[in-house]
This record gives sequence, structure tokens and C-alpha cells, in this order.
Amino acid sequence: MKRLGILTALIPEAVCLVEKPMTDQVIQLSDGIMLYVCGMGAERARQGVARLLEDGADSLMSVGTAGGLDTALNPGDVLLPEHILQSDGRRMAVHGRWRDAAVTALTGAEVPVHGGDLLQVNEVIRNAEEKRKSHAQTGAVAVDMESFVVAEEANRYGIPALVIRVIVDTADMVVPDAVLNYSDVYGRPRIMGLAGSLFLRPRQIVQLLHLARCFRTAAGRLQQVGKELHRLVPPA
Repeated sequence: MKRLGILTALIPEAVCLVEKPMTDQVIQLSDGIMLYVCGMGAERARQGVARLLEDGADSLMSVGTAGGLDTALNPGDVLLPEHILQSDGRRMAVHGRWRDAAVTALTGAEVPVHGGDLLQVNEVIRNAEEKRKSHAQTGAVAVDMESFVVAEEANRYGIPALVIRVIVDTADMVVPDAVLNYSDVYGRPRIMGLAGSLFLRPRQIVQLLHLARCFRTAAGRLQQVGKELHRLVPPA
């Protein structure tokens, strides 16, 4: 039986796909579909892929959220990139026929899909100027921290890979320092530190509320994607 391994980084992403996600263990979503919540970053993604492969995954999917670099992308827009880029210039293609089938399936479920390249970075891009530079230098339309690893490992083992990412912060948005400095690798807030940062720099509160609204929009769209997972397996 074919086995699809889905990698996501954050608990807030995973709850859109499964009711009670757990970290650092393989979760069976249904026959032939399993999920691993790895935490942010390339090394954790590599470890997560290894666990999925150990459990028999013969295809890999990176699912979660992304930051927009192209001003045309809005919160809740779904990106199925053709290529995943690294800042050092490396470039990995997703499985073309699988991507085409996924675009058809999601479009048929009234989920609007966008194309373009996705850039993997080592740190969150915090502000509009940094996003503008990344877009100009690479041509990527959005950014995440795990998907290149998924595509790279799939290529290494000769299995197909697909990436589905939903935009949260747009190209002109600032990601508040309070969020970046006081969240763990799974996206869970450290409440005391977060509250202290907002107390000392209250201007972040408006940014945080805006980001929260955008994430709710993205989470709703990611839930739509989650309902279609059975239709997003690789074509035979």
C-alpha cells in the first residue's frame, strides 16, 4: 500500500489537519497517510523526514504556512510551488504530475491555488524591506523554513515530493519581535515573555493583532486543504 508522509512544523498548523497533534512522533491520519510535526527549521525537518521514511513513507508532502514575498499574495492564498529554492542558489523541483493533479483537486474544491517558487530560509524574514530584497534577489513569491529539505530528501531517495503552503504574513507586513522571541520551535507562545515584551513595546500589540487575524484566515484555508488530503495523494 502506498504511504504518504506529511511534514508540518508547527502545532497551530497541525491542528488544521488533525484534532490532537503530538510533536516528534508519527501520527496516522488515515490508511496510507501519516503526519509528523517536526518544529521549525531545516535540521528538524530532516529529522522528521527520516522518521516518516522509517515508517514506510514512499512520498513526501510539506504542508503548512508561509510568508509572502510577492505583493500579489494575500493571507489565506494557497501556494503550490513548482520549485523550492535555497539561499545558496540550489533549486529543487516538486513532482510535476502530482502538482498538476493537486491543483486540479484543490481548484475543484473551490480552493484558489497560486504558483511560483518558494524560498527556504534559516530565520524568519521580519519586515517589508527584507522581504522586498529576498523577492528581488531570488524571484521567489513566498518563504518558509522546511520545504527545501523535504524536496531534497525526496530527491535523494527517488520518491515524489509536493509542497502546499498557505500565506499568513504578506510582503508588506512586519512580524513582531514578541512573536519571534517568545514562541517555541513548535509555534507555541511563551506567555510570560510575550506579555512582558508587549508591555515594554506596546506598539507591537497592533502588529500582533493584525498577524493573529491573518493567521486565522490562513488556518481556515489550511483546514480546507486538510479536508482534501485523501484527494491529494500522488497519482498512480
